Amino acid sequence: MAGQPPGQAPRAAETAALIDAIKAAHVKAIFSESQFPPKLVDQLAQETGTKVVADLYDDAIGDPPVTTYEQIITWDTDQLVKALK
Repeated sequence: MAGQPPGQAPRAAETAALIDAIKAAHVKAIFSESQFPPKLVDQLAQETGTKVVADLYDDAIGDPPVTTYEQIITWDTDQLVKALK
């Protein structure tokens, strides 16, 4: 099955296949970048019982308490560990 081009919402069949794959792999968390609309991630989480983490920093320093590179690493690590427990 060919996927959608980057930045495009997946087709219904692709979403269903992704839900099945998440369930089969016993995924605990879905990580999403905050600049993307949460609709798909929220649907995946609701239908699979996974947690959503969308407050990670990837390439920019944020607001307090994440104002240095070291704080980005600490913040992201803490969020990943919490989600995967």
